[in-house]
Amino acid sequence: MFAYSVLIKLLHSCAESNVPSKYEELVMKCLWKIVKTMSNWAADLDYDTILLEVHRFLKVEKFFNNILYIMTNYLK
Repeated sequence: MFAYSVLIKLLHSCAESNVPSKYEELVMKCLWKIVKTMSNWAADLDYDTILLEVHRFLKVEKFFNNILYIMTNYLK
């Protein structure tokens, strides 16, 4: 699914720049909503592209802050 890769790229861009946190939150919320329905379209995913985007995102310095934010706000 193309939207998944685009949202990861947007999140990566947010982490590298000084965008308002509201924008970053919106991207993360969209990403989580798509992930929740992943079982419906898992066969259509391009896993190589998605994993590459996730890898690029994880290399960003703000990675730990993003993960902490996600864990405290979305994984309850």
